[in-house]
Amino acid sequence: MFTKAAGERRHALKLGLAILTGFVVARPARSRAANSEYDQPKIGRDLVKYADAAGPDGQHCGNCANFIAPARCSLVGGEISPGGHCLAFAPKDMALK
Repeated sequence: MFTKAAGERRHALKLGLAILTGFVVARPARSRAANSEYDQPKIGRDLVKYADAAGPDGQHCGNCANFIAPARCSLVGGEISPGGHCLAFAPKDMALK
């Protein structure tokens, strides 16, 4: 019913489609991974009671494991001051253990 050439063409088309699909799917995933820390949903500053001043016992964002210099947080949205603090504070030394 099918000739050998038709079977080879069909195989080549399927292979080409699979490769093209791989490029289309992989490309957005790669660019998302590069900016993943900014693309993920963040907690509102009001929910974690963020303040621009240092907290109790010297807690401040610059010493938090979630802080991303110069002014970001992996958990809390918006601009974050290194001298601020919130309820999500986690000391950097705790992240190493």
